[in-house]
Amino acid sequence: MIFYFSGSGNSLYAAQEISKAQGDRLVSIAKAIRNEAYLYEVEENEAIGFCYPVHGWQPPSVVIDFIKKLTLKNYKGQYIYSVLTCGGTWEYTCEVLNKALKLKGWRLSGDYKLKMPHTYITVSELNSPEYTEEKLETAKKLLKEYNEQIRNREVNYKKQRHSLFKSYVLGGLLISMGKSEKPFYVTDDCKHCGLCVKACPMHNIELKEGKPVWHKGCQQCLGCINRCPQKAIQYGKKTETRGRFVNPYCKFPDEP
Repeated sequence: MIFYFSGSGNSLYAAQEISKAQGDRLVSIAKAIRNEAYLYEVEENEAIGFCYPVHGWQPPSVVIDFIKKLTLKNYKGQYIYSVLTCGGTWEYTCEVLNKALKLKGWRLSGDYKLKMPHTYITVSELNSPEYTEEKLETAKKLLKEYNEQIRNREVNYKKQRHSLFKSYVLGGLLISMGKSEKPFYVTDDCKHCGLCVKACPMHNIELKEGKPVWHKGCQQCLGCINRCPQKAIQYGKKTETRGRFVNPYCKFPDEP
């Protein structure tokens, strides 16, 4: 069983590749929260994975909130692993996840990290096309290795060194600033297609008079911005000149 959260597809792609290789079921954390589905029965030899992006050198807060309410029926020490996707450095991210698991009495055994194409365009421009392709190819190779290690239930988690400033000060600041829905707006390029409504995993966007309106509860996944086919969605002025990225290998739930 793989619990995942994703906006632009990097974490979803990783979760789908692991799901195919392991024959494990996929569970959308965002959908589970919307449906208040927090109880899952775990089979005797079933691995339990958490696949998520790095937000401000931490897991998305929605992932931690989900874990706090999660119940794993028949959990008896089954293999639990983390797969994080990140455009740069991860710092304390896995430690935050492990702390949440420990509070539930669960043990993190597998720790897997993937450097993926940068998607956080509210902060900086995308990676170059060459570096983007390099990251995608490296991720493909690593996923094959990780799948073998997960299959063998390899215990490779160990505490990571990290920057206290990034993990606790700068990261927290980025998260608090990024969750505001106020900087979102659309340009006249908007074609009223409604894809942004589907792209928001938290269902915090609705169309009013054909244009998207953002409500509170943003998780700064930037799925709406990166998946807009017209590049009509902006977050402040800086995104107007920046590119967009959607993982080309994942299949979003709303796709056939």
